[in-house]
Amino acid sequence: MDFGKMRIVSIDDNEMELTILKSMLKKLGLNDIKLFSGPEDALEHITDNGADIVLTDYLMPRMDGVKLAKEIKKRWKNIPVIMITSQGDDQDLRKRARENGVLDILTKPLHSRQLKEAVESAFVVRISAGMAD
Repeated sequence: MDFGKMRIVSIDDNEMELTILKSMLKKLGLNDIKLFSGPEDALEHITDNGADIVLTDYLMPRMDGVKLAKEIKKRWKNIPVIMITSQGDDQDLRKRARENGVLDILTKPLHSRQLKEAVESAFVVRISAGMAD
């Protein structure tokens, strides 16, 4: 699998955050990026089209990023989930996120290097786990 062809799904209820994230991902050479403002639409998209990496905000109405990660891991155990939050120093949140399948937690404001390292790590995990999902 070519890094640039990874299917990225990003979820955030803030449109501006999604736009910024998409721009940052494109600068990393990723082109297949699908953006969603709600977890339900993202889950439907993954069901129909698959995904290689999911990036999700933590604080969202209806379903937070930890619950979304848990749902993704229940359905597709091999899809790495990266969570983005402004509460990155909250150790309880970090623990709950890890227990529910979050591979990495990035803190806002997001920096390109931080995002690059997390996505590259998720790429390696995805390749190692196989591309079955």
